Amino acid sequence: MKRMMKIAVMCLFSLLVIAPSLSWSDDEVQSTIRLKGCRIKPADQVTLSGNQSGVLRTVPREGDLVESGQRLILLEDDLARAALAAAEKEAANDVDLRYAEISSDVFRLEHEQAIEVNGRTKGAISVADVRRAKLEFDRSLLQIEQARHKQSIAVLKRDEAAAHLNTFYVVAPFSGTVNKVLKHKGEAVRQGEAVLELVNTRRLRVEGFLDVADRRFVVPGTAVTVEPEVHAGKRTAAAVGKIVFVDPVVQPVTQQVRIWADVDNSDETLLSGLTAVMTISPGSPPRQAINR
Repeated sequence: MKRMMKIAVMCLFSLLVIAPSLSWSDDEVQSTIRLKGCRIKPADQVTLSGNQSGVLRTVPREGDLVESGQRLILLEDDLARAALAAAEKEAANDVDLRYAEISSDVFRLEHEQAIEVNGRTKGAISVADVRRAKLEFDRSLLQIEQARHKQSIAVLKRDEAAAHLNTFYVVAPFSGTVNKVLKHKGEAVRQGEAVLELVNTRRLRVEGFLDVADRRFVVPGTAVTVEPEVHAGKRTAAAVGKIVFVDPVVQPVTQQVRIWADVDNSDETLLSGLTAVMTISPGSPPRQAINR
């Protein structure tokens, strides 16, 4: 019995001594991780092209600031506008429908009168004439259906013409700056041919490589601060952001994982194309700008 108690005391002592070494200390979890040589890229960057072949009527200039949804590329669209105007006119035309409805009222009345006359005087109107009146009335109902069908088709063709017209211009998918213009006003372009490049430098993606040993501390949402390694002028507030992606695959040669952060660059602190130092704060939410 004494031997068993001795063994239990020894086990308890071992747990008290060894257990702390098996867990991460608060200092270890809260320590910062610095990654050098991180690449700065625009978070939003796109090359816009025409949806139709044609001649360019409107193209912005390099350096123009544009808003999301703003028209950037406009092709000559006179024929498309004329086609839409004709389609709208046709869709609004309900003459055939109104004529079919009026005709149907007449044929219905003739049929009802034929039945009424034969009801008062049997055989006054032949059975064939009564059936013929009924046939004309039924045909008039079908003509109403046909007129409604034609008008619905006209409405669809109007919508098709409107959609076709919309392919003659391209809108900005996000707010940003026209970085490069590849085609200019008056030039002919083919469908899908690149016309301009749009970038948004107010949101940046900062990409770097993290040692696999530190991967356990970094998850999407972890706060980061970013400073350029080469300053274009005086030192300013560090840009802040958060980790968005942690690659689940380890690079076999370097034993590192690729990560990137979404960084607020509203004050244009960072320039795309530079390298930067990214400081990661494990366990911390994204913060406000830090003055340095």
